[in-house]
Amino acid sequence: MNAAQHALGVFGFIGLALIGQGSDDVPGMTCAEIGEFARHVAEQKVNGESLPDTLSRLHQAAESEPVDRARALEKIIKAIYRIEIFSTATPEQVGDAYQLACEMG
Repeated sequence: MNAAQHALGVFGFIGLALIGQGSDDVPGMTCAEIGEFARHVAEQKVNGESLPDTLSRLHQAAESEPVDRARALEKIIKAIYRIEIFSTATPEQVGDAYQLACEMG
């Protein structure tokens, strides 16, 4: 793992630790899927989507999803919107950070 990958992994672990979620706490999703989800959420934030709107969209889409997965995804959304460290990263960096943290976890 090169220095950039290590830094992204640490970045993801910081986010996960701050919200009290382990990197393997999204049942039924691969690390790549978690990273893609985080990247998508970060893109929505950059494009001006509000936290309530993003959460509402998750709840509508997650009606048929297991409750524990929906809760885990909600925590990721809240972290991306509320934790300052995620505000300084691109959506790609956020997605990469979550994927690497999951893979390292």
